[in-house]
Amino acid sequence: MKTLHDLTIFDDRISESKNQLLKEKKIFANSQIPGLYKNLFEGYSLLEDIEALKRATFIQWYSVIEPNENSGMGEMNTQIEKKNIIKINQLIKNNLIDEEFLFFLNHYYNIGDWYFDSLELSPIFKSRTQLQLDYKNFEGRGVMGEYWKQILEI
Repeated sequence: MKTLHDLTIFDDRISESKNQLLKEKKIFANSQIPGLYKNLFEGYSLLEDIEALKRATFIQWYSVIEPNENSGMGEMNTQIEKKNIIKINQLIKNNLIDEEFLFFLNHYYNIGDWYFDSLELSPIFKSRTQLQLDYKNFEGRGVMGEYWKQILEI
């Protein structure tokens, strides 16, 4: 089984390949990028680790929110998406979810409520959190970290 560290390296390699395709003005759909993201998503989802679940949740949300032409992600495994939502609901129910994850979920929900509603994510997380995030905390956190650095640096 891959570790979070292994998957982070894999995540970074996918980003490098994606950036190279962007420079060459090539289309993601005609590349291996969507399949690599699907493997990455499945790898993160298999780990029993809250950081991995944060990253898997980001990928599954971003893959439906952002067009494939921009994200390169394509479709993820719906069964695994549902299992991730069950894990999130359990964390919420048992008060084991951290403030950062709640902040992410609020943000994702505000942009794509229809997606989470379709997967029946508990409405508990919809409450506002006042957490202040620092873009420096997102180094080495893969594609999710790159997204949040861009959002927070604005």
